[in-house]
Amino acid sequence: MKRSEPTEAVVHATLGIVSTFGLFNTQESLEWLLVAVKQMRKTSPASLNEDGAPRLKRINGITPGSDPTNGTVGFGLQSAISVFSPDQFEQVLAMINDITPEEARGVAVVTLCSNFLKKHPAPKRTSTASSVESAPKSVPH
Repeated sequence: MKRSEPTEAVVHATLGIVSTFGLFNTQESLEWLLVAVKQMRKTSPASLNEDGAPRLKRINGITPGSDPTNGTVGFGLQSAISVFSPDQFEQVLAMINDITPEEARGVAVVTLCSNFLKKHPAPKRTSTASSVESAPKSVPH
């Protein structure tokens, strides 16, 4: 995979590896993300949003009864970015900043930030109206 010609199918397979390794081996997942980022340079940004497995190539004379890739998930850019934990935010951000299709880079950054914010919600603010009311009022001299 690492030395394969970077076709859309290879990129999707690599992103699937990132998603899978992200569940149990984050270091290996980060290494495969770097491979995927390098492979994306020749891939259309729209295809990176597709989350299904790459379609199998048909061989002349052999027709499978069904498509084994039907209903698969985890092979898109968003799925690959979503597996990383918030403590890996900066490391993943540094990697995805090298994605060459700008649209794909934007999707990756938004996905990463969205996942980070979902896992680290902003602290609740105290009501400003109540703090203003309880503040001492100054009297003009």
